[in-house]
Amino acid sequence: MPYRCPNCREPLDARELVCANGHRYAEVDGVLSLVSDDFARQLGPFSAALQQYRGRLGGGLRGRFHERFPERPLDPAAYEALPYGPTVDGDREWQQRQYDLELVCELLSGRDHQRVLDVGASNGWLSHHLAEWGHTITGVDPFADPYDGLGARHFYRAHWRAVQMDLRDLSLLDECYEVVILNRCLAFFPDPAVFLRHAQMRVASGGMLVALGLQIFFDSRAKANQVQTRAVAYRAEYGQPFFLWPTRGYLDAGDKAGLTAAGLELRPYRQLWLPDLRARLDPRRPRHYYGLWRPA
Repeated sequence: MPYRCPNCREPLDARELVCANGHRYAEVDGVLSLVSDDFARQLGPFSAALQQYRGRLGGGLRGRFHERFPERPLDPAAYEALPYGPTVDGDREWQQRQYDLELVCELLSGRDHQRVLDVGASNGWLSHHLAEWGHTITGVDPFADPYDGLGARHFYRAHWRAVQMDLRDLSLLDECYEVVILNRCLAFFPDPAVFLRHAQMRVASGGMLVALGLQIFFDSRAKANQVQTRAVAYRAEYGQPFFLWPTRGYLDAGDKAGLTAAGLELRPYRQLWLPDLRARLDPRRPRHYYGLWRPA
């Protein structure tokens, strides 16, 4: 496990999870918490507010399950079925993740036993499938919630590494991977093109980077107003920012130019041709892409 200390950048002893300066880390329920002291102070109150928000709205997989099956405890089988199953049936976001899974399956066809980095792994739905296909998976995410974050890994049979960390600094993972997947997270970085270049450094020679779920607004004014309104209301009610770090939370035409300049090839999802056609007629609607990059 080649990791670096998030506090001082020194290598971690793989067995003791301690660096030369005495910063010690722990693995709890299969999740390694590789979080700096400063980021932990920020993450704690943010995560508490997010859990409260999701609980109130019935959000997250646990919330959706109890909305549909209020008389039953959360079924572990709901996780292994993701992105399919009655828990998420009819949910647009999970339907689009079905397209992601089909796409990743196609792209990895013929590539056996790959080392894969799943950035923005969330509750591990994609990491689980990749591990079942025989790949060696590292799933990273800031959140270790036992239902909607990395802590949900205990619901799955397949084994994969789970690392809680600040995704803005992937160099804490002191290794490269044959496949790096940006799992519907690129829009949430302060500068998506800068982060893309950062993630490209984690791709091994002969490997590839896949960016899933790129929704690009060519007229972003309505989206910007929607996000701003939601962020103001969220801070007023929960006392926390709407996003974990400064970001717009969506991609626009400027981001598209920056991503393509960084070498990312944008391709449309064939299943979303009709929404994309509508977006050409109404640029306030997003066009749907995935991105592909291979090192020269």
